[in-house]
Amino acid sequence: MKKLLLILMAILAFSSRAYADLDSDALRFRSNLKSFLQEEGFSPYIDSDDESLCFKKEGTLFWIDFTGPKPVYIQFHRAGSGTTDCDIPTILRIINDINREYRCVKVCLSKNKETVTYSTECYSNSPEDFKYAFYKYLKALETAKTEMLERYADADPDTSSSGPAVKFNSAQVRNEDADGNAITDYGVNIYSYRTKYLTPKINVTVKKAGNYDIYIKMYGPDGLTTGSNSPSGYSYKVNKYLSAGTNDVKLTGWGSNTAGHWKAGDYRFEFYIDGKLLGTRYFTVK
Repeated sequence: MKKLLLILMAILAFSSRAYADLDSDALRFRSNLKSFLQEEGFSPYIDSDDESLCFKKEGTLFWIDFTGPKPVYIQFHRAGSGTTDCDIPTILRIINDINREYRCVKVCLSKNKETVTYSTECYSNSPEDFKYAFYKYLKALETAKTEMLERYADADPDTSSSGPAVKFNSAQVRNEDADGNAITDYGVNIYSYRTKYLTPKINVTVKKAGNYDIYIKMYGPDGLTTGSNSPSGYSYKVNKYLSAGTNDVKLTGWGSNTAGHWKAGDYRFEFYIDGKLLGTRYFTVK
């Protein structure tokens, strides 16, 4: 009986030490978010190794780390991408580009250079604050993974002369009037009531100068947007002369000269040449 009691005391002592690693604010935060994830239809659990809150979405592992006291420091992670047989300099270049463009997400190459990791970090005073932004964080992590894979698929390794004739580097979007004057410039929040023509500008690296047909899809809250003259499967098409080297290319806007043409929601532009996706730009109309 004494032996059994000693074993139980040892188990309780170990459990206390594990939980003692988390501040009481962090523990309450984690407990609240675990209940939230259960209500949202996930199956959350606590990883006994590091006390993180884990769950899976469509087979992909996500986990959240908590550090207290208030405001609780939260690190929200997504399972990484392997780098077997990948060109590491190209991966590092793409990581730097994504980290510059997506301030909410941190993309890193692991120390052993075998995995690309994705995370978003914040300080939060209450679980309600974090729950309010939870699905935006989730989308940002998914977007970063998609961007990483798409850009690497289109990339041109530093040590090789092979690769696409046109390589997508980045894109920005602004709101313009019918004369091409900025209503809301690049990098500034676009508000629905002011929207007229949503106009992308892309940065590309070109091997061979020439005229290129750039096909564009714009997706809004209701899906792909098209007009009466849209090419099949696309929103519109632009022909541009691209010089060899790196180009900033302003494309035609898409919309109407009536203010408030686009409603609030999540949008994205996709850019294609010869039926192949060059790149994607996600943005939000508020």
